[in-house]
Amino acid sequence: MSSFRQESLKRQLKKELQESEWLQKFKQLSEGLSTIKAEIPLTQLCQLRWVDESQTLIIHCPNPEVREGLRQQTAKIEQLDIV
Repeated sequence: MSSFRQESLKRQLKKELQESEWLQKFKQLSEGLSTIKAEIPLTQLCQLRWVDESQTLIIHCPNPEVREGLRQQTAKIEQLDIV
């Protein structure tokens, strides 16, 4: 394959990826998780996992004090728009 054709194909694939629905959703989710970590600093001590099928955020905190702190901020967490 010629270098020109290879570069052309590479540009086309890159463009398709940038415009893909999957990548846009990934970027939106990444921004949402960053917002949560900024708005609720305790979440930085936890593992955050998004379950796409159920549109659910799982927050896993092994530390009981952190868990309790997050329970007190449930209303604030629910108000944040992740996706």
